[in-house]
Amino acid sequence: MDITNANSVVSLMNSVLAPTSTVGGIGGSAGGDDAKVSVDFGSVLKSSLDRVDASQQKAESVSRSFEMGSNDVDLHDVMLSLQKANIDMQTAVQVRNKLVSAYQSIMSMSI
Repeated sequence: MDITNANSVVSLMNSVLAPTSTVGGIGGSAGGDDAKVSVDFGSVLKSSLDRVDASQQKAESVSRSFEMGSNDVDLHDVMLSLQKANIDMQTAVQVRNKLVSAYQSIMSMSI
């Protein structure tokens, strides 16, 4: 994962965890001028998964090019792309685990 992806994930997490964020249109700031732009969770999740898929496909294509004997692909490029794809996948799995854990916690709450 490069720095721009890490920064976007951090800013996204900060916006999600901000105490003035709105949930389902309830809450948030009272003034209309300083209202925050709402972020659709589904679209953010889909774009993140698309980035993970793109990194996996890039790593596969670079690896395949190296295996075919392409002169413009070095071994360290292959290893870096494979490791980046692996880190992206591990991050996605950990986010999924946290979401499942949060869902289970919410479902176990008594009303």
